Amino acid sequence: MKRMHVFTRQEEYTDWASPIVAVVKPDKTLRLCMDPKELNKAIKRNKFSVPDPKKIRAKLGHAKYFTKFDAASGFWQIPLVEESSRLCSINTIWKVFFKMSIWNKLSPRNFSTGT
Repeated sequence: MKRMHVFTRQEEYTDWASPIVAVVKPDKTLRLCMDPKELNKAIKRNKFSVPDPKKIRAKLGHAKYFTKFDAASGFWQIPLVEESSRLCSINTIWKVFFKMSIWNKLSPRNFSTGT
């Protein structure tokens, strides 16, 4: 993830660094995750609901061209402003911060709307 610039080293201290938790994957390898419980408590949730697929299809009407994309790493594609990236940092010996935090409670809304 570092090579992909998903996160970068943070030089200054932040009170909002979330702890890391290790989760065992089905293949017995470890996945390091951020535990943003405290951050999520402080986030004011915007009203948002995922668009209804039927309504989306109706809007397409008689479109001639369609496309699809693989959004497997989609959350990593949305950069955070510097102030927000400090809030989405993880607490390690390296103090890193993420461009986008998949575990932030606003991430699905932000990804769906492109904001």
